[in-house]
Amino acid sequence: MLEKIRNSFRNAMSGSESEKNLLFWWGGLAYLASYFLINPLIIKSNIAWFDFILSFVSVIYFCWHIYVLRKSRPKKPKLTKSEKKMMQIKARQELPKKIMRKLLLKEPFTKWSNVSIAMTIDFLCVTHFLTYIL
Repeated sequence: MLEKIRNSFRNAMSGSESEKNLLFWWGGLAYLASYFLINPLIIKSNIAWFDFILSFVSVIYFCWHIYVLRKSRPKKPKLTKSEKKMMQIKARQELPKKIMRKLLLKEPFTKWSNVSIAMTIDFLCVTHFLTYIL
């Protein structure tokens, strides 16, 4: 079990870990642990150095998670100038249809990927635990 965790950590640091593992195992479980375990410990504890250590470790972990999510995000392919021009022409042609679909609520106004949502939650956790430090 420890070997699987170690291999997953190494893959995450190299940017080759799967999105599912990063979001569920490294993200979801950490969100639950920080909400149900670490945060109540910090609130109930009256020992300043203990609160500082728990908060500091949480901030470091969530910063690491943001780094790993950014590193393992799929890369956009490099396009030539002609390919970019063709994409722009195609986007201009589809723009009125896209606006109409959004106005009729057939398509969402904003599209967020799972990685972007996880990074937003990580930023929230970092700022939350920084309030205990500062």
